[in-house]
Amino acid sequence: MLKSRGLLIKITTALLFAAALTFASVSYIQNVPGQIGFADYILDCPENECRIEDNEEEEPPVVKTCPANPVLTTASSAYANVGKDADKITFTFKVTNNDITTAKGVEILSVVPKTLEVVNFSTSKGLITHNSNSNNVKATLPVLKPGETITVIVTAKLSSTAQANMTYYVGSRVRYGNDCETKQFWSNWLPFYPMGG
Repeated sequence: MLKSRGLLIKITTALLFAAALTFASVSYIQNVPGQIGFADYILDCPENECRIEDNEEEEPPVVKTCPANPVLTTASSAYANVGKDADKITFTFKVTNNDITTAKGVEILSVVPKTLEVVNFSTSKGLITHNSNSNNVKATLPVLKPGETITVIVTAKLSSTAQANMTYYVGSRVRYGNDCETKQFWSNWLPFYPMGG
């Protein structure tokens, strides 16, 4: 019986000693700044939700730099023989790059009212198309270099929907730009006057 008590005392002492070591170890881990250990998991982290934050700094975003768009100029004119519906009207739009940098993605959209029937259209550079639904004519050019000019000519005649003694207008929108900025402006609006007779 005494031997059993002695053995029990030894086991109890050993357990207390082990508990003291564990507590000291836990205290040590908790007192080390910035260190996450077993004690932190038990005391501070919910089950299966303990995470270690990534404190690495993010790289700054890449700033795209683009050259400034040039300033383009436009000139427009019209020649019309008023009177009968069969008379043709010719509109000319010129866009010039007088700047020192190249204009990219140049688009010239000639807005033509449906009171005119487009019979012919041309461009000195690039491609040109006519949209039968909107009746507009669009010329496109990848680049317009310094000193270059693009000329768009639209020839039309009065349609049956034109009303006498009314004023109609034709104009062109010029749009161009780079990856950072797009510019646009309008030419002068050119009037024409169907007359009865």
